[in-house]
Amino acid sequence: MRELALARFWFAGGVALCLIVLVALLVPQDTFTTPASLGDKAQHFIAFGGIAGWFSGVFERRYVWIVAVSIAGFGIVTEYLQWVLTDDRHGDIGDLLADLAGILAAVGAARLGLDQWSAWIERRFGLEYRRTR
Repeated sequence: MRELALARFWFAGGVALCLIVLVALLVPQDTFTTPASLGDKAQHFIAFGGIAGWFSGVFERRYVWIVAVSIAGFGIVTEYLQWVLTDDRHGDIGDLLADLAGILAAVGAARLGLDQWSAWIERRFGLEYRRTR
């Protein structure tokens, strides 16, 4: 992980984000209302791009591809779980491709420097990492 004052907080936030996405993908489709203009594939792109973008700010840049592959694995698992655990949802290769596109977009943004978002927030609020050992 990056040397951040709130590294555990940022990591926990990412895990919470994954859990929110998992629940949203497994509950009945009519549970949530979404803007009519925002299609299913766009939602997958945004959700998985958001997760990848979040974790790119938590882990050092050299690990961005490990993060990307891990989140892609999460996407595969969610599609499988939709197929196995739900009656009104089904795993869809199109959803998985949208997940992967979102992840790749976030990795690209991270490579351009947007992976510094967590450090920027900490600097903005005067927080600094203090090595404990």
